[in-house]
Amino acid sequence: MFTGENRKLSENKAVPEVVDFLLKVPLYEVFNYSSENLGKGLKLYQFNDSFDCFCPECNSYSIFKPFYFGARAIHSNLNHWVDKEKFEVHAKCSRNSKHGLYFLFEAKGTTIKKIG
Repeated sequence: MFTGENRKLSENKAVPEVVDFLLKVPLYEVFNYSSENLGKGLKLYQFNDSFDCFCPECNSYSIFKPFYFGARAIHSNLNHWVDKEKFEVHAKCSRNSKHGLYFLFEAKGTTIKKIG
């Protein structure tokens, strides 16, 4: 559950760009998505971008590409992610597809926090 203390930490902060949320934002920092930013929440929820990141298994920087289990639906409704509870973002290393990064998020109302 989001605590009042955590909510205060990010209440006035700008919603991060998607890759920054994955790689730079610490765990449990809560961001409130205003109606103007619902599209950023949807972009995180249905992440589909490649990004550069250090691969701990390759011990080198690599490009990571999104990975999905099973069929993937694309949603155009900007608030589709609202109140979805937990959702995951998966990415695979382009050097070795057995190497992956996994991010776990929690969406309650119009807030999102990274929890793993």
